[in-house]
Amino acid sequence: MTLPKKGRRTLIQGSTTYYWLASGNDEGITLVVEQAQQSELKVVVLVEYGSSTQPAIVSPALVKRTINYALEQGWGSSLHTILYYHYAQGTFVARMPF
Repeated sequence: MTLPKKGRRTLIQGSTTYYWLASGNDEGITLVVEQAQQSELKVVVLVEYGSSTQPAIVSPALVKRTINYALEQGWGSSLHTILYYHYAQGTFVARMPF
């Protein structure tokens, strides 16, 4: 299932187009990134809200970091179509699906 058009943003990295969407919930901010040409390839990241001195900000820079990290972990291979991470204090940690 592809991300809805409403609210999604586009990011082009190299020759690949990605769509991303962020939404807040009680646990933190859920960031979903998918490849535009292969919508089954997704990365889902739970970003902790942070603290008053270091708030969580989901920006295009964080989306690029997420994409780069996921690609390093084998995102897009036949075994890794959807990856789940927890992101806090600048570190990605693999997690189980929601």
